[in-house]
Amino acid sequence: MIKVKHPVESYNIHQEIFLKNASEEDKEYHSLAFSFKNSVYLYYSMQLDATSEVYQDWLEEMTDDELKNTMQAKGFEACKKALSFNRYLRKLRIMDEQSFICKKMGKEQYDRYKILMKEKTYSH
Repeated sequence: MIKVKHPVESYNIHQEIFLKNASEEDKEYHSLAFSFKNSVYLYYSMQLDATSEVYQDWLEEMTDDELKNTMQAKGFEACKKALSFNRYLRKLRIMDEQSFICKKMGKEQYDRYKILMKEKTYSH
């Protein structure tokens, strides 16, 4: 069973059909993999509180003057979509990607997924 669902229902349907047709030995792995991938999607889809004040703080913390000048020239609205700015926002929330995924999946399922992932990686 897939614990963490995708926000787009049609993806959930496709994932469930895939699991239904998977071999018994692969079901656990694929179920956990879908939960992991759906958690990652949710993490990167989070609405972040981007304000002009936070944007200014982000710029002030930059040590690379060239990057800082580039981001200042782009402006706040354009930088809302910048990966580095969004990482900064997530750090302010004090929840990194791994912690978020672990919280969504549950520690037991997350740890089991990591074990199965290693087994799959080394068996191929």
